Amino acid sequence: MKYLRCLAAFVLIAFSLTGCLKSTTPPGSAAFAAFYIIQASPDAPNTDIYINGGLSLPNTPYGTDTGYVYPEPGTYEFKIAETGKTSYYLTKSFNLDSNTFYSIFFIDSLSKMKAVAVEDNFSVPGTDSVQVRYLDFCPDLILHSVKFINIAASEVYEENGRFFNDQAVNTYRADFTTLKAGKYNIEFSLIGSGTPFKTISNFELKSGKAYTIYMKGFNSGTGTQALDHAVIQHLL
Repeated sequence: MKYLRCLAAFVLIAFSLTGCLKSTTPPGSAAFAAFYIIQASPDAPNTDIYINGGLSLPNTPYGTDTGYVYPEPGTYEFKIAETGKTSYYLTKSFNLDSNTFYSIFFIDSLSKMKAVAVEDNFSVPGTDSVQVRYLDFCPDLILHSVKFINIAASEVYEENGRFFNDQAVNTYRADFTTLKAGKYNIEFSLIGSGTPFKTISNFELKSGKAYTIYMKGFNSGTGTQALDHAVIQHLL
């Protein structure tokens, strides 16, 4: 796998990671364990995220993603609390393997917040192809399907029976799928319904790239907590 770098909405956050997180670029031939943090707990206030005891991501709002950092392999402890407080919503440790990429999501409602590490394991797609995966991090969204419809080629790829955090129990749900590059309509439908409850229209999957599309918010939410999607574009 080639080294990855992600377009980050909060570029400066990657440079604020301190202590054990010393590098925001791949360290050449040295062993590393890259990870990327996404704050996806819809009703959480701004939070402080501690890594191995150090305040690494202060005052982090819902929707933040950091881009990859490249520390040494090993065990990393993550704690998250409301900004300025030390009463932690959760404490979670992950063993991060050598030369492996991870996305670490903080998910679920505030009272049930959990951290999940998803391995970003994909190969370099061909010049006319992309790799893509879908993850569901909307806590109250029931069983549904996701359909990728290539507008120009009329090709369809569909996954059925998706549910909240399902890659934690069915690890293949975190796998990337190779599709033809191009513009897509992406439809989300409840099982048994022919009418999509959400459509992402005319979305371009660019050749040679890999994407994670994930559902966030609450299905019953409003405003900033409403059902929505976000996209991570992994650059090769």
